[in-house]
Amino acid sequence: MDIFVVAALIAAALLHASWHALIKSNSNQIIAIGGMSVATTLVCGLLLFKASPLSNWAFCIIALSVLIHFAYKVALAKLYQNTQLSLAYPLARGLCPVLAVIIAFFALGERPGIIALLGIFCVCAGVCFLVTDGLKKQVTVFVFLLAGFAAATVALYSVLDAYGVRYTGSVFSFTAHLVFWDGLVFIAYALWATQGKALKIWIVEWKNTALTGILGLTSFWIFIWSLSKASVGGVSAIRETSIIFSVLIGAFVLKERITAVRWIGVSTVTIGVMLLAVGKFTN
Repeated sequence: MDIFVVAALIAAALLHASWHALIKSNSNQIIAIGGMSVATTLVCGLLLFKASPLSNWAFCIIALSVLIHFAYKVALAKLYQNTQLSLAYPLARGLCPVLAVIIAFFALGERPGIIALLGIFCVCAGVCFLVTDGLKKQVTVFVFLLAGFAAATVALYSVLDAYGVRYTGSVFSFTAHLVFWDGLVFIAYALWATQGKALKIWIVEWKNTALTGILGLTSFWIFIWSLSKASVGGVSAIRETSIIFSVLIGAFVLKERITAVRWIGVSTVTIGVMLLAVGKFTN
């Protein structure tokens, strides 16, 4: 993989972990994610004036992707309501590259080599450590199922968005349309879920809303651009180096206690993610 793509993805990983930490630190994750969507929708709404028109099939891809993104955000909000960032994030995000590799194999014909397969094994082993630590903390089965569901939705939209951006041939137009409609759908949901109360909070906390939106939009734009340059498995893997940043933020910013078992789990997942990043993928 090109070194510039790797560097961009690592920067995106830091931004990604940062906006997740902001969402987690909020008292209402639905309102927080909705606020982020307000910022991204406003920006992409303006960008649409510069975006080239897309075909009907491209809009079908975007519609399906929006549905999957919506499911992911709802699951994410529920997940952060029930457990710590330093456990939930590595558990959900660590599974993403593995699932993305599997889906990309069947959908796009991307075949992982030996090193990439070893990476999958390490990720699975690391997740086992995280599950063990979670059980000690009396985390419910619901939380683990929720984390698995969140991981599955990310893997699905990663493969779908990779297909979409390659089909349209335009990172700018595809991303602008996708983020605009994705944000609009979640804004409507947040307003419905809070009976309109979210609007007042978004106005009062506009600085936090804007910051979360900028971080989220920038990291996602880099992600989509990377999907147009490299394999889904490799891109998804490097993106999940954000696991390291999430645990450090959880420990030093949110003051979460990180156990030895969790450190082992996070380290093993990270090693697996890096092996997936450098592993070969063939079509």
